[in-house]
Amino acid sequence: MLSGVGSILAGSLLGRWFAQGPNSLAWLGGFVLLLCLVMAFAFLASHIKGPFRLRKTSPLSRSDQFALAMGAHLAIPNGTLLNDWPLKAGLVSVWWGLRFSWGVKNKEQALALMDMMFERSLDTEKELPSEIAIAYFGKKKLDVNYRINNAAWDLGRLVNVARWCERLGYISKDELRRRIVQAAQLAQRHYRSWEEFSLGYLVGRFEWGGRNTMMDDLVRINASLLKHPRSPWVNLPWNEPLTLPAAS
Repeated sequence: MLSGVGSILAGSLLGRWFAQGPNSLAWLGGFVLLLCLVMAFAFLASHIKGPFRLRKTSPLSRSDQFALAMGAHLAIPNGTLLNDWPLKAGLVSVWWGLRFSWGVKNKEQALALMDMMFERSLDTEKELPSEIAIAYFGKKKLDVNYRINNAAWDLGRLVNVARWCERLGYISKDELRRRIVQAAQLAQRHYRSWEEFSLGYLVGRFEWGGRNTMMDDLVRINASLLKHPRSPWVNLPWNEPLTLPAAS
């Protein structure tokens, strides 16, 4: 809405400046002001909305919404809805991503990958992050005695992999729901809050890929997820009761 108001205002100003003649310095200055206004309104609208794609009203159960929200770190850069099933990416893009980024070429490989990610997350042992991770996140979050379970790195990605597998027909919608809600239940056993879950994810991502531009972007996304009023992490409490879908 704000961007629409900006366009109307800019159009009105532009009409006045055109009336003064194309060679007018006032016209040139006004055109520059116009561009600044449009950019400012666009930035403000983006800031208010946050980096999330959300339905105004979600048709999903709160358990399904919670589970989808666990995959937000990977879903947001892909422009994926956080509170409904449809994916932004087309069928070919999803197939390409699973095949060449995850090595998944068929249903058997899809099931094996999801099972492996879940089973690896069952480990309750907490690890001491590397010194470089401690340096990156700062001692306010990680001190030399802080240990954290990195299962969130697998669980958050599992939510997205399951969504992609359902899109390609490797699993049914019921199987998708069962897998991601089970992942969410496991996350609730490992962590005490969205903040702790997110730290586990970020540390796991850092240990896997090190520091780069994508990592820095992920940290900024994480901050929005924890604080923005539209964030599902803000609107769904960590202790949300989760119910597995009934077997069909």
